[in-house]
Amino acid sequence: MAAVPTTPSLKLFTVQEFLDSYSLVTYDADPENGLKPAIVVRVGQTVERHIEQITNRKWDNNNGSYYTATNEYHNADGAPAVWPESIGSANLSSTTIYYAKNTPIKTLTTFQINSVAPNATASWTTLTEDDNEIRLKESLGRVEIVDSSKYPAAGKDQVRMTYTYGEDSVPDDIKRLAILMTAKAFSGQMLQRLNIDSTEASGLGTVMMIYRGIDDEIKLILENRRFSEVRGI
Repeated sequence: MAAVPTTPSLKLFTVQEFLDSYSLVTYDADPENGLKPAIVVRVGQTVERHIEQITNRKWDNNNGSYYTATNEYHNADGAPAVWPESIGSANLSSTTIYYAKNTPIKTLTTFQINSVAPNATASWTTLTEDDNEIRLKESLGRVEIVDSSKYPAAGKDQVRMTYTYGEDSVPDDIKRLAILMTAKAFSGQMLQRLNIDSTEASGLGTVMMIYRGIDDEIKLILENRRFSEVRGI
């Protein structure tokens, strides 16, 4: 088996893992039937971006460094008509739960609220889990303010957070999804070529069966992994 160059630009799988999944070889090993690693990388990169878009999350750890969101701002809705007297200000927000724009959260570095109106000089206060002021659900990117005395003032960009996000390692089903979607892209190209060349029906039918099988497995994984976009409520 010819050695495949390492491809750090692929995040969810390697060229060799793709080749092994379908008993394929590189172009160098078999110029007639093999695949060029650079083409697999190019198609795979497109697939990886698409997976991030349709699942609304990152599935890798950015080569061990994770990803960083710095000073990500969130809006705070106005207070309800009747507010507990123990809190006082009617200008406080009724929004107590906020969702990070990227998931899953690895480390919540800072979570801050602005206690004054947006048109005044900001006064940021840092809230922490250690002080029982917030509660964090890392997998959902969910941060809840549990200390009612620490609600932000209502308005735009009244909450901000800095955090790292990403997986500890690529989940097996997501790696499989990326390989399947890459294979689907190559199968689609083969179907087009067979149609153009008017290849015999048996060859076309075989490729179509493979294509449908890949598509069914992709749909199954996505049903289990699709993560709808959520914002502060």
